[in-house]
This record gives sequence, structure tokens and C-alpha cells, in this order.
Amino acid sequence: LNSANLNNANLSNSNLTGADLGLANLVNADFSGTCLIKARLVRSKLNGAIFNNTIITKARFDRADMQIISMNSVDGKDAHFYNANLSGAELVKSNFDNANFEQANLSNANLSESSFNSADFFEANMENVNLQNASLIKAKLENCLLTQANFSQADFTKASLANSDLTSVTLTGTILSNTTWFNRKRCKPKSIGECL
Repeated sequence: LNSANLNNANLSNSNLTGADLGLANLVNADFSGTCLIKARLVRSKLNGAIFNNTIITKARFDRADMQIISMNSVDGKDAHFYNANLSGAELVKSNFDNANFEQANLSNANLSESSFNSADFFEANMENVNLQNASLIKAKLENCLLTQANFSQADFTKASLANSDLTSVTLTGTILSNTTWFNRKRCKPKSIGECL
């Protein structure tokens, strides 16, 4: 299926474990309930695609165009989104522990109520991202653009925000216990809503 044209395709409830969908046109495709374990969607066009209730563990979406996708209630542990365009995407109530979002564009994305424990966001564009009630324990958000992000009630315990731009970030109730702050200062264990 490499380089296939599957625009508006209904692939819901399919088993695509290990499938190679690289360079495919999957704009507005429906992957709801699909198993995509170790699938490769590298450099695919996925704008507006629906991935709700899918399993994408260890799947690769590197350099994919994924603007305004819906990826809610997903098991995305160890998935790779290196340099992917996820602007305006919805990744709500999902598990992305140990996932790689290095250099990804997550501007205006909704990542609320999801788990990103030990995930890597190095040099990601996360401007105006919604991380409300998200878990980012030990996550790496270094050299990121995080202006106007909403971190309300999120847990950044032992995460690193070193060298990131935190201009106008909302920190209401944000847990910053032992977090490495933008200036490399280590926040005190009882830091909530501000780095003490």
C-alpha cells in the first residue's frame, strides 16, 4: 500500500499490523478501531483522518502531514511522530508514553487528558497547545516553542522544559515537582502553579 491513493477510505476496524502506508494519500481516511501496531505511515498525507480508538503502538508517522486529525482514546505507546505536522490535531484521552514528537508541529493541538510520560518533544512547536490534565512525568520538552500553552492541572513531575519559550503559559494547578525549568533551574518538590 506504499504510495497508495486512499483518499476518504474507510479502513475502520481493520488489522493493519506492520502495514507500509508510507507516502500514501490518506486524507480524511477513517481508521477508527483499527490495529496499526508497527505500521509505517512515513510521509503520508493524513489531513483530517480519524484514528479514534486505534492501537498505534510502535507505529511510525515520521514527517507525515496530520493536520486536524482526530486521535482520541488511542494506545500510542512508543509511536514516532518525528517532524510530523499535527497542527490543530486532537489527541485526547490517549496514551502516548515513550512516544517521539521531536521537531513535530503541535501548534493549536488539543492533547488534554492524555499521558505523555517519558515522551520526547525536543524542538517541537507547541504554541497554543492544550495540555490540560495531561500527564508528562519525565517528559522531555527541551528547546520547544510553548507560548500561550495551557498546562492547567497537568503533571510535569521530573520533566524537562530546559531552553523552552514559556511566554504566557497557563500554569493553574500545574504540578512542577522536580521539573527542570526553562532556565535549567530545578523546581522544588512542592511546586504547584509556579516553579519554586
